[in-house]
Amino acid sequence: MREISTQKTAVAGVAMNVGSASGKQSLVSAHRRSGRIGAVRVFNIKDTEEVQDWRIKDMMTMTEKYFIDFVNKGHEAIADEIFDDNAVHMDLVWDPLHPCVGPEGLKHYLHDLKEAFPDFHVDIVDMATCDMNGLWVRYEGFASNLGEYHGHKPSHHTSTFSGVNMFRFTKDRTKITEVMVYRSAFAEDKEELREKVPEGGFRELRLRRLM
Repeated sequence: MREISTQKTAVAGVAMNVGSASGKQSLVSAHRRSGRIGAVRVFNIKDTEEVQDWRIKDMMTMTEKYFIDFVNKGHEAIADEIFDDNAVHMDLVWDPLHPCVGPEGLKHYLHDLKEAFPDFHVDIVDMATCDMNGLWVRYEGFASNLGEYHGHKPSHHTSTFSGVNMFRFTKDRTKITEVMVYRSAFAEDKEELREKVPEGGFRELRLRRLM
C-alpha cells in the first residue's frame, strides 16, 4: 500500500493539510475558481501507494509522459499526443510573459530548453489532487547551461532546482490543457535578475525573496 502522510503544504499560496497516516482524507478550506470558499478533499500520492481510482491513474500517466518522455528524453513528437490544441504552458515565476500555447508551441519550448540545457532532468517526488481534472506534481531536478538562454551566452554552470507544477486536463483526461510552473531559480535566472533589478533600495531584499 502507498503511504499517505500528514503534512502542511503550500501550493500557489493555498495552505492545506494533505492526507493522514491511516489513509483517511482530510478536509481543508481553499479558494475555488468561482471565488467561493469550500471544502476540498486532497489526496497526497506517494511512491509506495497503490492508486485505486482509475481517473487519478489517468492523470498520473499523462504527467509521467510529460516529465519522462517529453521533458527528460526530449521527445518532441509526443506533444501531439499529450497536449490539447489550446494547451497553455507557463512559468509563472521566472518567465510569466512568454506562455507556450498548443503542441507546436510546446515543441518549440522543449527545443529551446534542450538547446540551453541538454541534460535537463527532473524526478517526480510526489503528487496530489483535489478533483478529477487537476494534479499537483512536486519535483526535483538538475540542468547544465551549455547553450544560449534568454539571449545570454552559456554559463557552463549546473543548477539544482525544485518546484511544483499544476496540471489541468480535458474532461476525459486524455490531454493536458494547462501546465502552471512554480520552480526555484537556475543560476542563470539569478544572474538575469541581478541585471534587471536596479542597485539600491530594496534590491537585495527582492533578490532574496525570489531566490
